[in-house]
Amino acid sequence: MNIETDRNNIRNEGFCLVVESKTPSPIVISVPHDGLSGGVLSGLLSVREKGMILKDSNVWPIAKDILMTCPANAVQGLIPRDFVDYNRSYEKALEDKALRGSYDSYHRNIGHLLQTAIRNHGKRRCLLLDIHGFGIQPRYAPSEGYDIILGTNNRSSIHFDDVDREMAGYLSDLGYRVFLPAEMPVDRRLDSLNGGYTNRRYSGEFGINGIQIEIARKFRTK
Repeated sequence: MNIETDRNNIRNEGFCLVVESKTPSPIVISVPHDGLSGGVLSGLLSVREKGMILKDSNVWPIAKDILMTCPANAVQGLIPRDFVDYNRSYEKALEDKALRGSYDSYHRNIGHLLQTAIRNHGKRRCLLLDIHGFGIQPRYAPSEGYDIILGTNNRSSIHFDDVDREMAGYLSDLGYRVFLPAEMPVDRRLDSLNGGYTNRRYSGEFGINGIQIEIARKFRTK
């Protein structure tokens, strides 16, 4: 299914929602954990046996606000995290092989959007934003907690300039409590908030800047 609006081309492919800006944009947003509710497919498919299955509720509305404000592209995985974790390698992402098509579609579209962005803007200007939500404050948080965490795998996913530090400064100036692991290093093996599979894969594969944005629950409550 394809829908065209004044701003975007929107399509559903393999249980993934893809939004592609009509105006070529250097920004690609991925939302892996805010799809359908798990009960929709309960009993029909094999539930993942390892890893988190919690939904990052109301992350997509935040991504949608970005899409409505400025030219950007986005991919949202719609299969519940109970069955597919799009932010993992294929070997760890699912139990039910029938879902391989959705997993492949999600990552194929991210790759397509990044290739288009690079072709129009060059690697230096392109940015991948992998958006998530967190409910439990990390062990290193102050008593008042963090509002936003910007994970870059200790800055290994930043190849050009200081886009992560500039983003942290901008959000801090707006009054948000921001944690930037690059300034206070976090061991990636112990803290998934510092950047996961999607951020590592595409920032490395395409040589572009990538940031995993973690948003506190209080900003995702209706």
